[in-house]
Amino acid sequence: MRLAPFDVKNDKYHLGHLILDGLRARPDAVCQIDAATDKSETNASVLSRSIQLARCFRKFGAKPGFRLALGGNNHLDLHIPYYAAHFNGMTVTGVDPHFKFNQLKTLFKICKPDIAFCEKDMFDTYVNAAEDLGLNVKVLHYGEGENSMSKFIEQYDDGQSNDDFLPAVFDLDKIYAWMISTGGTTGVVKLAAFKHKSLLRKIMVLKTLQDKGGQQEPPDAPNKMYLNLSPVQWVSGFFNAATMALMRQTRVQTSAPSTTENIIDMINKYKPVSTFMSPFVATAIIKSKKPCDFTGFNAIVVSGGKVRKELHRAPVFAHTLVHYNIIMSCVAWLVS
Repeated sequence: MRLAPFDVKNDKYHLGHLILDGLRARPDAVCQIDAATDKSETNASVLSRSIQLARCFRKFGAKPGFRLALGGNNHLDLHIPYYAAHFNGMTVTGVDPHFKFNQLKTLFKICKPDIAFCEKDMFDTYVNAAEDLGLNVKVLHYGEGENSMSKFIEQYDDGQSNDDFLPAVFDLDKIYAWMISTGGTTGVVKLAAFKHKSLLRKIMVLKTLQDKGGQQEPPDAPNKMYLNLSPVQWVSGFFNAATMALMRQTRVQTSAPSTTENIIDMINKYKPVSTFMSPFVATAIIKSKKPCDFTGFNAIVVSGGKVRKELHRAPVFAHTLVHYNIIMSCVAWLVS
């Protein structure tokens, strides 16, 4: 079923439609940058690769309601399965890249994935966790060779045109968009389930607020830079991946370890206008002896832990709060 672009009021319109429409609207805009390699990719390239993988998922047998467990570092391949899954109505769960065997097994026992992606050095761990639970999981990695994403595409690509591709249609009340792990206050792993329509409503409210708060820019204006520090399993990581194209932002991230020095280098080089960071990271940046240029920011969201008074009172944040309209807040509204 072909729906009108951005027809969010349509009962069949889901997150996959929104992602596809956002990427198609500005094909030449830069979608993502890996600061570790300085490589970038346009919306058109990301969309093409995601549709290709979505078609391969369908040829493999994936249907709406299938579950994807997505692990990996913040490189340019990470969100291709994420987008492909949403095009097909699959429920996505993020996997902490640092999980050990028992932690992974606990998560798999709850989310029961049909397909999983991971770094190559984690492949055996994923396979063994699934086998221990008696789960039939297609595990793929981002490297080269057997069981890689590229080999999977080579095997299942049907060669059809991306122009004719349509997102799956399914009952939005029966299939969740996301199942995101949370330890909560108990430390016990649980999954918070998110419905498509609830997410769409909140995304469009934020889009309206953004449009009202900013100046109108020409359609061909370059994207604003967004610094993505969230690992794949965080709700902020899921949310940002779904909304970057719609918000006309470029996701700047790094496949290298997110050390304080690396983060400061990214801020100084790419001049992002917004980011989400934990209080621990924010504190490490302001305590670092390495200069960090905050002047490009319009908004910094600090959440994921207790924000101590020393962070509120830090001279660099006090200065930017007054002079550069930086906002420090939390995202509780998103997950409510």
